[in-house]
Amino acid sequence: MGGEIEGTLEDVTKLSAAELKRKRAREWYASLAKDLKENRNKKARDIRKRRNYESQGRGRRRLRQGRRGRRGAEVAAVGAHEAAAARAYDAVATTRARARRGGGGCGARRARAAEGVRRRPLPGDAQPCWVST
Repeated sequence: MGGEIEGTLEDVTKLSAAELKRKRAREWYASLAKDLKENRNKKARDIRKRRNYESQGRGRRRLRQGRRGRRGAEVAAVGAHEAAAARAYDAVATTRARARRGGGGCGARRARAAEGVRRRPLPGDAQPCWVST
């Protein structure tokens, strides 16, 4: 063959059927690879945009909605204080459920520890500085 194959009519007529088939296959695979690369780049760009959006604090909605357990849906956690209380409430509910299922003595200890965390005042509580916690 010698040299690069152009797409003109003269070059195509010089090619045998097998060479023409190989040429078309190469072009088809090149276009396919280009499409796949564009799709991959678009997907990566979308992922970067989403991560950037969440890292700017716009993902705070998730804090308000929270990751709620079975009973946690009853608690409407709006601020950081309420969100922490809701998490503690969920921890107590899940550890008690584990203890009921027969998780051993360890589950009861975990439930008591979680209750202790829930009873402790949170930093957002308004208390005088001389009151010890």
